[in-house]
Amino acid sequence: MIIVSCVVLSCQKVGEKAKEEKTFQLVKQPDKIIELDSLTNYDRVVGRLIDVEGKTNFVYYNQAQTSLYFHDYVTGKVNDIVKLKQEGPNKVPTFVMDFLIHTKDSIFINSRLYTDQLYMVNRHGEVLYKKTSPNNLDDVLAPRDNSKNYTLDNAAYFNYPNLHFGIDIFKPELGEPYPLRGALNLLNNDLHDLYMEKSTLFPNFRAYAELRDSKGGLEINSTTVGNGAHVFASSQISDSIYEYNKGKFIKAHFAGHPKVNLGDYKTLFESAHIVITVVEGGGAMEYIYAAERPPHFGRMLIDLEKEWIYRFLIERTKGEELEGTKSVKVLVDQASIVAFNTNTKKSYTLKFPEEVDLNVNLQQIFANKNGIHFPSSDQETESEKRYNVYKLQ
Repeated sequence: MIIVSCVVLSCQKVGEKAKEEKTFQLVKQPDKIIELDSLTNYDRVVGRLIDVEGKTNFVYYNQAQTSLYFHDYVTGKVNDIVKLKQEGPNKVPTFVMDFLIHTKDSIFINSRLYTDQLYMVNRHGEVLYKKTSPNNLDDVLAPRDNSKNYTLDNAAYFNYPNLHFGIDIFKPELGEPYPLRGALNLLNNDLHDLYMEKSTLFPNFRAYAELRDSKGGLEINSTTVGNGAHVFASSQISDSIYEYNKGKFIKAHFAGHPKVNLGDYKTLFESAHIVITVVEGGGAMEYIYAAERPPHFGRMLIDLEKEWIYRFLIERTKGEELEGTKSVKVLVDQASIVAFNTNTKKSYTLKFPEEVDLNVNLQQIFANKNGIHFPSSDQETESEKRYNVYKLQ
């Protein structure tokens, strides 16, 4: 009897160990097709999945039509279009950078031209709320708002009367707090609950800040995703994901590639420089990247169900000369994906799908329980947006 018990216990331990050592891979699924009208440029569709009014919608902003398009995710067909007005009392800025859809009658908008402004419109494009720039004489704002730009990222949410969002650019003196998240009370325009210091998201932040401020140049990006007040953040050169709940730091979790050493702040910073072009009536700023950049993370995204976070690791790059010029185009030569489970807090390294272009536009990728959706690089028609889908199994 004792021998039998030992055998049973041994089998249980083997089963538990096998369960702990579970591995995942990305398995090809049928393509997902979103039908487009003749007014939409398929190459500029940058959408996200949103559950609204009992249906999963694929939503994107059509710049040419200054409209938000809602597609039924299952059928791929358009089921609603919200037209944003360009004149009159319901005018909103053009070049929409971010949007947050709480309901179809509470849609938040901000612009890449005026990133310190916020608007809320309904399904008819009527402006229900607006917060314009501090230098607008008709607007009464606290002075501390002067240097904050807002971003309606994948961790933004609305809990009346507070809109919770990211703070993309904040310009304190060196060594001063650098909060990345906050909330705005729409009733009194009070900005509060600032948290998540950028200095906590990658090592040697102060040394990097001194280098950046002395030379001017590359900003090392951080990304936050989440589910309401429960959020996860990281940076391009961190192999950890930092967990927060209700503005309080909880824990750092490993979410890197166990065999890849990320570049440090100095090597990443020095792999790019700024070229400023000044012409009559304006100018432009452009980053020029070295052909060989140190390993770093690109985009981080969370699926619709808030179960999996995906980090896209750029392991190696190479340069390709542009014919007839002295310029070099930087291409990704090797990449992988790190998947982090928000429930178990465990991470898994995945092979980048061989059929997907390594230089895919990371901003056009989204995910749900059906898998990661990569924009197809070889679709044959402009009347649709085709996605290659790979499910984690």
